[in-house]
Amino acid sequence: MDKYSYNLILLGGTGAKCGEIFIHMCANGYFQGEKVNILYIDSDDNNGNARNFKRVFELYQNCRQRYMIPQSSNDYFFKPEIELSTVDPVGDKINYFKELIYSGGGKNINNSAKVLMEALYSEEEINMKISDGFFAHPNVGAAVLAANMENIIEVFLKSITQEQADMKKIRIFLLGSVFGGTGAASLPTIARYF
Repeated sequence: MDKYSYNLILLGGTGAKCGEIFIHMCANGYFQGEKVNILYIDSDDNNGNARNFKRVFELYQNCRQRYMIPQSSNDYFFKPEIELSTVDPVGDKINYFKELIYSGGGKNINNSAKVLMEALYSEEEINMKISDGFFAHPNVGAAVLAANMENIIEVFLKSITQEQADMKKIRIFLLGSVFGGTGAASLPTIARYF
């Protein structure tokens, strides 16, 4: 039994690209763990990197089921079991950033919240549609992630808690870019949360 719990948190499009490469490494026997938990966080799950990552994950699962050879010369060929969870950090309750702060979708605006919002964010950011991503606005994404952190990593934390109960040493890797929207917003927010 593996004494480590390996957990990857993939953030945005760059995280998806890193995840795709990691799955190729698992298929070729370069990762020797028994199991990996992957959490993919992106509000724009229709981007090219996300589609490619999900396609490679599905192919890995199919190949692992059909072609894993118990007596292979490479003991780790398609060996790791990969559990994937995907989360939209925005959720399905809001579409625009202003809806996060303004109650009632902007109709019943608390004056102090409105003043603070206008001081911290540009008008473009306040009216930004966030249901499709943060589009290189990590300050917007960080606020959304901080507001939804419990929902975003709930399933992931349950998995980690179970593995801690099994006396495993927890390893968590955050993969994303500091130059985009989702990754740049998520990396410091999630690292601080943990």
